[in-house]
Amino acid sequence: FAVNYGNSMIIANKDSFDALSPETQDKLRSIVAEEGPKTTAAFLVDEEAQKKSQSEAGMTLVDAADGDQAMAREKLAPYWEAWAEENGPEYVDALKTVRQAIGK
Repeated sequence: FAVNYGNSMIIANKDSFDALSPETQDKLRSIVAEEGPKTTAAFLVDEEAQKKSQSEAGMTLVDAADGDQAMAREKLAPYWEAWAEENGPEYVDALKTVRQAIGK
């Protein structure tokens, strides 16, 4: 299946999901809970295959230096905060929820 490597997630329209029977909702949740980790694992395997292929084709791949992730997180924090503020309170809440979920 086609994959957007930049952003891949499993989503559902809330109104459509809410219109499903409780049994169907449970079944869908179960399928997503099972398939989500499989998809993530497949992405990790594919990432290594892509890196190998690109390296063999002459691309130089480098790992982030110590501190690069922290620096990027710090520099991007104002962007995400401004984005959330510009889009409304539900986005501010969503950003807070995501940050709590990932511990950042």
